Amino acid sequence: MTRSRIRTSGPLEERIAPHILKDHDWIHDHRDALIDQYGECYMIVYQQQVLGTGTTRDEALENAEANLSPEIEEITAMVEWVGQRIPFGRLRAR
Repeated sequence: MTRSRIRTSGPLEERIAPHILKDHDWIHDHRDALIDQYGECYMIVYQQQVLGTGTTRDEALENAEANLSPEIEEITAMVEWVGQRIPFGRLRAR
């Protein structure tokens, strides 16, 4: 088995990569369009680009690894489940 070039986390003392927060906001802002395009799935996002998708986290990572350009040695990417939000109704005591 070869080592993955996609990191999804790092040591606790390591600062979060600046693009991760931008990627999180991008996913949030484009959630409906992403669901329309890819369906509900795990998504690997790097610098506001979808690298891979899958029904499981591991499947999405494998898909992203296959789509990653050969000259890239290592990246830190975001993994996110993208799906419909279930609205919560008002809870009532019986």
